[in-house]
Amino acid sequence: DHEGASRMDFAQWLVDRRSPTTARSLVNRIWQAYFGEGLVSTADDFGLQGSVPTHPELLEWLASDFRSNGWKIKRMQKLILMSRAYRMSGQFNEEAYKKDPANDLFWRLDMRRLTAEEVRDSILALNGTINLQMGGECVYPPMPEEVLQTSSHPKDAWRSSPPEQYTRRSLYIHLKRSLRVPL
Repeated sequence: DHEGASRMDFAQWLVDRRSPTTARSLVNRIWQAYFGEGLVSTADDFGLQGSVPTHPELLEWLASDFRSNGWKIKRMQKLILMSRAYRMSGQFNEEAYKKDPANDLFWRLDMRRLTAEEVRDSILALNGTINLQMGGECVYPPMPEEVLQTSSHPKDAWRSSPPEQYTRRSLYIHLKRSLRVPL
């Protein structure tokens, strides 16, 4: 009976131990962010129609750990990033490829495309100009005039940060859906 059920009831049902799909789905998406593919490859279809996990015991262990430790995403990210699977080399191995061409057993770290933010931060780090200051206000790097003109209020569309802030990590760049930094 769903009459009288509130959003709080729904939220409690989502995180209930008897409903483990939420934790599995979240852990799978975190895994997917770092490996390019989740332990369940159909992250958008996690139900009966989706694919089965390549490593069901690992998925269950990660989900259980995630729930037991307060649903902390950063902790789960660190756990995955410190894992042997993530720290594997991307080096090709003919023998392993013959046994597992899809790399379902994680015998190597698959190559993936970098995001624009990762490319920008890498360029700044390599040329020695990255500003590693943590926290504080977001950054408004210079915006080309042509881009500002696409706004309904060009003069008020974008603030200006001090030049020493331009090279802060991309994580700190202000995001505005209607006005994106061209990179």
